[in-house]
Amino acid sequence: ISLDPYRRSASRVVATRATLCRRTGHESGQTFTFIITIQLRRKIKTMAFVPNPSRGSKAMAVAPHSLAAQSAMAVMREGGNAVEAMIAAAASIAAVYPHMNSIGGDGFWLISRPGHAPVAIDGCGASALGITLEQYRDRGLSSIPFRGGLAANTVAGTLSGWQLAQQWSQEELGGRLPLSRLLGDAIDYARGGISVTRSQSLCTAAKRDELQS
Repeated sequence: ISLDPYRRSASRVVATRATLCRRTGHESGQTFTFIITIQLRRKIKTMAFVPNPSRGSKAMAVAPHSLAAQSAMAVMREGGNAVEAMIAAAASIAAVYPHMNSIGGDGFWLISRPGHAPVAIDGCGASALGITLEQYRDRGLSSIPFRGGLAANTVAGTLSGWQLAQQWSQEELGGRLPLSRLLGDAIDYARGGISVTRSQSLCTAAKRDELQS
């Protein structure tokens, strides 16, 4: 915490007190808001100190993992639009945060532009052609299992959602970055490896026996 504004009055500082007022965040980054009270002999000055700004002058990207947000920002710095950036972020997070996101699921998009009606993309996969309710009943099951092979009762729609989002981006926003660039960071992370987060380590340890069975 910098006290530069009061450096000239340092000799007159009687006490410095920092009070944590609010704390939010998760493992990929934490946001703290402090109220710093500088007590001087003659007067008290109070200022709000917020380390992480909530606005960006040109673009902003947020994601549950910092590397995914960085992928999105890199795309926009190269002239890509927000939808292209989101494809890059979604691909990266599937590689760096696999216990929470993957290409084996579904994706739901809500795209909002000033002056235009919102656009929704339903990237939910359809039921598998080879699955019927009778097949579950024949195995003595009254419901679809939560995990395992029989839990995969739909076709993953994530990648189809990315494809439709890129197509819309090109037609409506003039998107021009190739798919190889949008997936480039994710491919590098998948090939070169990643730093494992604490939550992934704990999740892998807890599910290891189930994964190996």
